Amino acid sequence: QGFITKKGKKILLINRRDVPAEFELPKEMAGGTVSAVDVTTDDNPPSMAKLNGATIKMEPYAVVVVGKD
Repeated sequence: QGFITKKGKKILLINRRDVPAEFELPKEMAGGTVSAVDVTTDDNPPSMAKLNGATIKMEPYAVVVVGKD
């Protein structure tokens, strides 16, 4: 699911499977920020990272928002 907001473009990804998944994103999302919630974050805030390239690897049952300003 993609969104255009006042702060830029965002993509919502959900891995509903119990195995890791890898997705190829549009090249314009390279270098964007990644906010993720999965089984490793537990009840803590989402993990934050910088997207290197346009490929993202997701853990099982992860919910990720990729943003690009």
